[in-house]
Order: sequence, then structure tokens, then C-alpha cells
Amino acid sequence: MLRCTCIVLAILPCLNLTGETLAQPLAESYLLEGRLADGEKALTAQLAKDPRDDQARFGLGVVQFLQTFEHFGGSLFRYGLRTDQVTRRVPELRGR
Repeated sequence: MLRCTCIVLAILPCLNLTGETLAQPLAESYLLEGRLADGEKALTAQLAKDPRDDQARFGLGVVQFLQTFEHFGGSLFRYGLRTDQVTRRVPELRGR
């Protein structure tokens, strides 16, 4: 009897008793497709509609964080980052 009770108690948290299904996070589709600007607009609109949506707020933070690196890399390229000096010292990056 104790074994059956333990099994039921182990499975019970896995069941969705509220009737709600978990939706795919809104930011995930934009991240997978690489459309960061569109994702930022959609998540900002979602937060304007529902300011208490923490998942949208977190997704917006992730999108903005990745946009920062995208712009940083583009700026380094635009202003002439020279990578030949870096790869000359690291044999693994040279391609042997």
C-alpha cells in the first residue's frame, strides 16, 4: 500500500490538473528563426497588453541581450577589427 501511495504521489505533480496547456514561449520562435527585431516588437506589444506576463518580460530581456551582441559584433566588423593578430597566436584558430 505504501508503494502505491508513493507512486501516486510521484506521478501527481506531473499531471496538469488546472486544465491549462503550456504554450510555447513567445520569444523562442523569434530566437530560433533569428528575427530579433520582430521578437522585440512582439514581446513589447505583449507586455503592453499584459504587464504582469513575466515570461514575456524574460523573453524580451533575452532578445535585447542577444541584440546587444549582434550590434557589438557588427560594430567591430564595421570599424575594422583585425582578427589575424588574434588567430596568429592561437594554433587552434588558425586551421593548421
